[in-house]
Amino acid sequence: MRKIEVHSRAQLSLEYMLLLAAFFSALLVFMPVIASLHANAVFASDVQNAQNFMGGLESASEKMLILGSGSQLELTAKVLTAWDLEISGPKAVLNIRSESAGKSKTIEAELAAPLELGRRTFTSGFSMLLKNEDGKITIRQAQP
Repeated sequence: MRKIEVHSRAQLSLEYMLLLAAFFSALLVFMPVIASLHANAVFASDVQNAQNFMGGLESASEKMLILGSGSQLELTAKVLTAWDLEISGPKAVLNIRSESAGKSKTIEAELAAPLELGRRTFTSGFSMLLKNEDGKITIRQAQP
């Protein structure tokens, strides 16, 4: 009797190990698909963040023309991938790129007031400060 119980337990343990091995094998097969889906979801979310930031930049440039001298507005952006922002004159261009998703997207905005920031690259959240200084609108990166 004792021998049958040991044999039955050993067979049960072997079956569980085979099921566990099959589970991990299936997981290994699906990992690239899961990683790709995740990278695409992060990129889509970051594009939405970028569109919100550029809309806020357009709106802030209009408000700064209306507000008096000494006024200031702060814009905050949440960056999940990599952003290349270039502001020159009345045009702002933001390029979002994701290495893991292998995608990029460019968003352009026409500003109500000409601004000069040059080209900056961001890989994490940042803030921009717009100021009306005696009728001239300036923009700079806010200090954390």
